[in-house]
Amino acid sequence: MKTIKFIFPCLFIIAFFAPSPTFACRCTDTIPVFQSYLQASVVYVGKVVAVIDSAHHKEIVFEVYQNIKHIYNTKVILHVGHTSCDWHFKKDSTYLVYANKDKHGTLTTNLCTRTKLFSEAKNELKELHSHDMMDCKVLLPVEPSEKCTEKYEPVCGCDGQTYGNPCIAHSNGVNHWIWGECRNLK
Repeated sequence: MKTIKFIFPCLFIIAFFAPSPTFACRCTDTIPVFQSYLQASVVYVGKVVAVIDSAHHKEIVFEVYQNIKHIYNTKVILHVGHTSCDWHFKKDSTYLVYANKDKHGTLTTNLCTRTKLFSEAKNELKELHSHDMMDCKVLLPVEPSEKCTEKYEPVCGCDGQTYGNPCIAHSNGVNHWIWGECRNLK
């Protein structure tokens, strides 16, 4: 009887203080490429240049190589680490990123998006560039949210023209670009 009186409190203590179960990230069916493009706030190809740990999340700093949707800066900061479904980005690796802005304007992504290593994204990039909605230029030039600087960081627009920086390309209505002067690209 003493054994039973001892076992029940021990079981209670073990059950109460045992770590709670964790659940693996579950994603519904993978969304098709173009639908993912439409749903994302931004899409770009970039290399991770820094991973900054904070108490609640990680800031992943990307050097953007190619704007596919709504990126107009040379650097982008992405927040991850909020959930078990977050990507684990590696410094010096290049990715195709589909990200969304939260209510504070912070960019986030997770394992349920089509974000992937660039080396695994070649066919996806071909598909993205084949869609009619990815027109090179918008019908009317768009005003960027900030005034463009004169800093020379050349990009080759999808129209074959070199622009002084991504902001200037965007203000000329160019939707997509790659870093570098057009004449230096193969």
